[in-house]
Amino acid sequence: MPPWPFDWLPQLPVYAYGPASNQFFVIDDRDFDYPSYWTSLAAATANSGGMGAMLVSGPPPLPGSGGTNSSGGGGGTSLPMPAFSTNDLWLEIVTLTNRTNAVLVIHTPSYFTNGLYNLFYTTNLAPPISWQLIMSNVPGNRHFTVSNATDPQGFYCLGLANSSEGTDFWIAFMTTVADESAVCSLFISSQVAATGTVSNPYPGNAFSINFSVMPGVVTNIILPYWATISANNGYGLIQPFGMHITTTQPVSVYGLSYVPFGSSALTFYPTPMLGTRYSLMARPAGVPSSDWFSEFAIVATADNTTVWITPSTNANLAWYAGIVSNIITLDQGNTFQINSSTWSNDVTGTLISSDQPIAVFAGANGAYVPDANTVQGNPLVQEQLPEASWGTRVLALSFAGRTNGDSYRVLAATDSTAVTVVTANGAVTNNLEAGHFFDTNLGGWVQFNANNPIQVAQFANGASFDNTHNEEGDPLEMLLLPTGHYLTSYTIAIPDYVDELGDPFETFVNVILPQSAILATTMDGEVITNVVAITNFVQIGTSGYSGARVSVSNGSTHTITSSHPLELQVYGFGYYDAYGYIGGLNNFP
Repeated sequence: MPPWPFDWLPQLPVYAYGPASNQFFVIDDRDFDYPSYWTSLAAATANSGGMGAMLVSGPPPLPGSGGTNSSGGGGGTSLPMPAFSTNDLWLEIVTLTNRTNAVLVIHTPSYFTNGLYNLFYTTNLAPPISWQLIMSNVPGNRHFTVSNATDPQGFYCLGLANSSEGTDFWIAFMTTVADESAVCSLFISSQVAATGTVSNPYPGNAFSINFSVMPGVVTNIILPYWATISANNGYGLIQPFGMHITTTQPVSVYGLSYVPFGSSALTFYPTPMLGTRYSLMARPAGVPSSDWFSEFAIVATADNTTVWITPSTNANLAWYAGIVSNIITLDQGNTFQINSSTWSNDVTGTLISSDQPIAVFAGANGAYVPDANTVQGNPLVQEQLPEASWGTRVLALSFAGRTNGDSYRVLAATDSTAVTVVTANGAVTNNLEAGHFFDTNLGGWVQFNANNPIQVAQFANGASFDNTHNEEGDPLEMLLLPTGHYLTSYTIAIPDYVDELGDPFETFVNVILPQSAILATTMDGEVITNVVAITNFVQIGTSGYSGARVSVSNGSTHTITSSHPLELQVYGFGYYDAYGYIGGLNNFP
């Protein structure tokens, strides 16, 4: 048990949660007799000629009061208030009404310039803990105010933000069927001014690009074609095609690969968000072709990283027969990309584990969704989330303009996982074992509830699946976030893409947020209901959340901020083309 920072505080049980690299502590004072402690401490100091003169009749003071009955502090012993500096992390109880309603201020240390912090809350520490993000600070603001703490038992967890905003990234672009002419680029945004570098230091692939980012403005960086895995078609090989991004302040990084009929997009995650155990979410090619297949890629963040690959039963990896685990060793920046042997195989459910954090990407170099009868195909790729970041409740809203719904795939991390899918038409429960999944096609709002962590992917179907305008649309993929992992602020970029017909993409943002926060949400400084009518928000079952589809202009940039965490999905449709990515996420607790 660690010592308290002030010698007049009691020794109470302290419990550590989480891995050693990212621990937080909970103090258990539920059984502590505060009145007796304060009385005995005051008596001891009085006998020693110390603070006894400060003892008055009545109950002990409430936390933060330091006063007496006459001064409104509750009476009792007045003990010295410790002096806090800007280097301390401390909790201030500003007011407490009848011991049932408190106003709290959490003061964070100033160790990091423009440090980003998250504050989570739960009422029960029984595992699995259901933490909910209640607020995040903006860079430079080190104080969190909880204005209405009313639960009889509540636990707060504060830490440096472990989100999709970061200062260090290891990334890669996988091979796609559009390799010949695809342009790969990065869109980078930040809440504060930042500078950075994206590079690959390895001979033969070396490049280095310096960039700067201004608050609320997205920086676009076009990458050298030869610097990506996709340009080198490296399957089954260890190659030095990982790219490294470093910045002076936290940034969000989005990747886009653009070519008519074959565009794709994804959100990149910073190194602290990466994990050592992944169960892959992907897709089969779905069409008979010797050049289309399911695939995944790995990027190492440290030298001498051992990676174990356990293929799913239908992965049928090229060069690796069967489902026996394979072991590879990667150095920092090394990539390893591998594909299924045939168009009908699927790497979904393949288990990737390592002894050091790795970045993992999966999907298909091209896929028809839901099947070969739906034209046309498109590349699918998403950076994978470690199993530790999955959740038990996921919310969704169908993509704009899709009249026949979207395809969903639900993947389980553990055995005996029961998943209930709730829609306007009722509820259906599916049971899954570890690494297994089910597919379904649904329209409107959807709520996924599970007893164990799940990963849910939402796919747009091919253009012919719907009666779309000018055959707009193609498959795209998004890995949906569990509630509790949303952010409170996003700056997003809408690519300035035109399709094969020369028409701009039709572009949208799906917004999912608590119903109580709709009027406290702004888009580019305006209340969001000035942008999309409040009647266009759809209630998502009994979740307490609502969703809306917001039409945005091609080539625009937007900042969306709310009083409560919300989810954003950015996507666009062109002539037999599509792309999509999530706005970002929190990954802790």
